[in-house]
Amino acid sequence: MECKKTRNYSFILTMFLMLILGYIYAVFYIIFICLFIFIKWRRMSTDRSRRSETSRLMQSISRVKFSEDLFGAISEENECIICMTAFGPDDTITKLDCLGKHFYHTACIENWIQ
Repeated sequence: MECKKTRNYSFILTMFLMLILGYIYAVFYIIFICLFIFIKWRRMSTDRSRRSETSRLMQSISRVKFSEDLFGAISEENECIICMTAFGPDDTITKLDCLGKHFYHTACIENWIQ
């Protein structure tokens, strides 16, 4: 007695479709992982460039020791707009390079910029 060889085409087709489906899932996972890595890399490079711009700005601002000759007498008119405290004789003052009188305590403006 001989074994009759029959081919089960529905089984072969099912296995072929599962194999194709597996490859499609693998491609989607790879695309997702690459997209995730790309987004993380962009965020890190943006943060790095923002930090370098901040440090460049911090180096470019002028710092001056408070004196009554330059700023006038100590009064509420001569105050830091950030902390709302009048400038004192031992304070270091920073002036931003823009139109108008924008004077701040150096520590206040550095914290605000960062």
